[in-house]
Amino acid sequence: MGIGRSTLELFSNLYKKGFFDSIKSVIELGSQEVHIETKRDIAVFLKSIGVKNINDEIKKAYSFKRTIRHKMLFPYRFPAKKLYGWLGIKDYESIDSNGDFGAHVFDLNKDIRKTYKYKEQFDLVTNFGTTEHVFDQHMCFKNIHNLTKSGGYMLHGVPLATLDKNINHCFYCINPPLYKDLAVANNYTLTSMWLQINDKIIKPYSENILRNKSTINSPSNLLIYCILRKNSQRAFEIPHQGSYAGVSKLDYVKEKMDGIKFSKHTKRPLLAKIAKRILEIKI
Repeated sequence: MGIGRSTLELFSNLYKKGFFDSIKSVIELGSQEVHIETKRDIAVFLKSIGVKNINDEIKKAYSFKRTIRHKMLFPYRFPAKKLYGWLGIKDYESIDSNGDFGAHVFDLNKDIRKTYKYKEQFDLVTNFGTTEHVFDQHMCFKNIHNLTKSGGYMLHGVPLATLDKNINHCFYCINPPLYKDLAVANNYTLTSMWLQINDKIIKPYSENILRNKSTINSPSNLLIYCILRKNSQRAFEIPHQGSYAGVSKLDYVKEKMDGIKFSKHTKRPLLAKIAKRILEIKI
C-alpha cells in the first residue's frame, strides 16, 4: 500500500500526542515509499512536526538514485527511511522480497527467526498494506509478534473487506475483529483503531459508521488503521474469533479513540497525471 497522505496525517497527529517519543527503532513489512500528490503535502507535514529547513529536507528526500521511468511515474515518491528520520527514528530496517532500499529479503510465510536466524526486535513494527499479500497469515502475524519488543507497538494499515476496488488486489481483505482477537489472544493492548474513507478522512472505528450508508457513500477506498501494544514476551498464540467462541474481552466499538484532523492538501498537477497515464499504457 505504501505511505500516502492519510498515513502522513496519522503520523503528524501521533507525533503531536507524543507517540514517537519512546520509538527509537522501526522495521517495516514492505520496503515502503512515501507517495503523495505534490511536494507541498510533504512541506505541510514537515511544518506540523517542527522540522526546520524544509526545502533542504525535501531535496534530501528526493536525492536517491532513480530511473527516468520512476521519475515520470512516481515523481513524488521517496524511501520511507527519510520519513522516520524526520520523526526522530534513526534505527530503520525493512523486509521485502524485492530487496529495494536495502530491505531484508525474507519470506514472511516462513518463521524468520528459524529460517534466517533473524532475532532482532523493534519499538515499532509497521504493516502498511503487506500482510494481505502473504498467504500464511499465522506465520506472518507470528513474525510481527516476534519482531516487536515487549512494550513496543504494531501499526497496521490495510484494506477493509468487501470493497470492489480490492478485488484481485490481494489474497485477503481484513475485518476489524482480527485485531481485536489478536489482542485478546496475545495480551496486546488495542490502543487505537481508525477508519479511512476515500483517502480523505480517518475516524475512530465504529461499526455504526459502516452501517450508516450516508456516511460511507459508496467509497472507492476503505482502509482500517490499528495500533496494538505488545505487553509481554510470551509466545505468540493463534487467536479464536471471540464473537463465536464467547471469549471476547475487548469492545472496540465503545472504546474512546481520538479522531484525526486533516490539513488542507493539494492535488497532483494535471500534466503529471497525463504523463503518468501515458507511461502506464501498454503498447
